[in-house]
Amino acid sequence: MRTNGLSTGLFTPITSRWIVEKGYWDNKLNKFTSRTTEEFTRTIKMTITANDHGEILRFIDGPTGHESYYIADLLENQKNDGEFCICAGTINRWPACYVERKTVLDFIKVSLDYSGSPSAPLGCH
Repeated sequence: MRTNGLSTGLFTPITSRWIVEKGYWDNKLNKFTSRTTEEFTRTIKMTITANDHGEILRFIDGPTGHESYYIADLLENQKNDGEFCICAGTINRWPACYVERKTVLDFIKVSLDYSGSPSAPLGCH
């Protein structure tokens, strides 16, 4: 299914791994001290929209609320496994957030018609 500028209407849940990092900035040492991390999982959602520049994968309920990526850019990366970092995080501000790359690619494959396309790497053909 092509989006033609509209949302696919699909909001697919995906498990995400969050890492919250906290620390105290020591001006004398010019670095963070007393750093701690907390890790947990949380279910967020994915959807696909499009604009004049291409199709966009959006993550709903991510750390900042603005995690989105052009699908063509994602498909340029030849890696099929492991995690995809949707937010790198900032100490004391934003958690880092990771999702399984295979789950994301499977969602793209099901949501958009990439079958038979020679320019669709990552097993999306």
